[in-house]
Amino acid sequence: QDLAIFKVDIGLAFMRTPISDDVKHKWLKFDKKVVELLLELEHDKYKDYVLKDGSVIVEMDKLSYGYVEAAHYWWEELKDKFEKDDYAVSKKDKCVFIKREEDKVSFCAIMVDDCLFVCTKDNEWIEQQILMLKTAFQEVTVESGDVIGLVGMQIRMDHEQKQVVITQPKHVKKIIEKFEVTKGAPTPALVKLMINDI
Repeated sequence: QDLAIFKVDIGLAFMRTPISDDVKHKWLKFDKKVVELLLELEHDKYKDYVLKDGSVIVEMDKLSYGYVEAAHYWWEELKDKFEKDDYAVSKKDKCVFIKREEDKVSFCAIMVDDCLFVCTKDNEWIEQQILMLKTAFQEVTVESGDVIGLVGMQIRMDHEQKQVVITQPKHVKKIIEKFEVTKGAPTPALVKLMINDI
């Protein structure tokens, strides 16, 4: 059967994650650069709280990027939402969720707040997956098509061969330039991933 690929970006992912009491009562120290930006954005609202070294100490109210436990709590939130929609966590990779329904399948690979979907090419089925995330997180951006960029990779759906092709052209170019590799012929590396292995 033919497959489709699409990417969903979840806005303010960590900030939407419920925070547990053990995290809520921890304190973080922000350095001078972060404080300057904060004061600029908040119009000196926090000026009285700045310490002599230019830093500020704050009590956590929401999770944020850079906070040690944030990724764990975010994954737990995602897992909960996906499992409520009949997805299962892959036995091989906890950041891959799988949903099967009759002759349809959906794979979702998570990279922080980006979700890469490879699923049965069926518009109604695709819309169901997007609706699940929109309902759960409201602020989502969807990118679809036969070629999608994701964290430095180019992901292309080859309908003729019924396969997903992943390349890293910018990364390869940097390696070629760094090591001055100018001779030789490129050789593609083919990795076959069987659906049953996931």
